[in-house]
Amino acid sequence: MYSLFTPSAFEAPDFQARHEESKSFLVQAIASEDGPMVVALQNSVASPFYKPGPFSFLEDGVHHIMKHYLDNLSPLEEAPR
Repeated sequence: MYSLFTPSAFEAPDFQARHEESKSFLVQAIASEDGPMVVALQNSVASPFYKPGPFSFLEDGVHHIMKHYLDNLSPLEEAPR
């Protein structure tokens, strides 16, 4: 899991303790809330009725945001100028 902080955040005397508390919460939330859904989705891919593609027409917005991030943040390609 990655977290982004401003450089000044590291200077806070309680940064490490607060970071560990936050990280612990996020890991627990992801594991308990998203984990079962991810397992169910992975199991569904094995179905003979599975068709690759978006689950909903509403996913276009997410696709465009993720593509933007990948296009602009990927270390494998030169950053846009």
